[in-house]
Amino acid sequence: MKTHVIVVLDKSSSMQSCFNATLNDYNELVSMCQDRSKEKDHQITCSLVTFNHDVTEHFWQSPVEDLKPATEQDYVCSGCTALNDAVGWAYSKALEGMVPNLEDKDAILIHILTDGMENSSIKFHGKDGLAKTKEMAKELEKTKQVTITFVGTDRRAVEQSAVNFGVSVGSCAVMDTSNENMAQNGYDHRASGTRCYFAARSQGRNVVNNFMGQEGIADFTNSADAEEKEEDKNVYTNNNPWNKKKVRRA
Repeated sequence: MKTHVIVVLDKSSSMQSCFNATLNDYNELVSMCQDRSKEKDHQITCSLVTFNHDVTEHFWQSPVEDLKPATEQDYVCSGCTALNDAVGWAYSKALEGMVPNLEDKDAILIHILTDGMENSSIKFHGKDGLAKTKEMAKELEKTKQVTITFVGTDRRAVEQSAVNFGVSVGSCAVMDTSNENMAQNGYDHRASGTRCYFAARSQGRNVVNNFMGQEGIADFTNSADAEEKEEDKNVYTNNNPWNKKKVRRA
């Protein structure tokens, strides 16, 4: 059994407000995948695509055992938001290189995270670009082995992205990235969904359409535990940066 995890992560300038929470969330996801890969007959790969006004593929289908925690030097926030290009790039790569090789028990999990709205895509720009993305989303859905999640900060934008990117509303969420504590609250909720996803995988399920655990779009913007206050920042300081072997515009 194989699970391919694809992370499509916003690194535009506005993400600086939740820099540490985002970095820690990514590292927690890698750690979770590494733990799950220790299960008998469960192979997990991870792919990372980040975006601002450009789209960067850091690595693709890397065995999760080979990954190291990301550092603050790896995640540099700047620029605008080429969201459509990043999603289009990830979808096209999944369709070309992953889907044809999927076996019955295999699955793909695609995590998309942004704190803004599309404003700088080129290849998947406008109505024609979105039409291509929607078509690819339909092809991924046909496999019945692909789960896509989307987290944003504006409810209307999330609703539209669910349509544009073929994400079931039960796998969408709204979170607050205005400060580290609120962002961490949202990431904690999504991490719970990821744990439930892997539990479902262990039971033989290939797809989860209600990833966030709610009927509609989940709201992670309110929490008594997410008061805005100054806390010690947990930043990884090891010397194992992301491998940027490929830098391409989608």
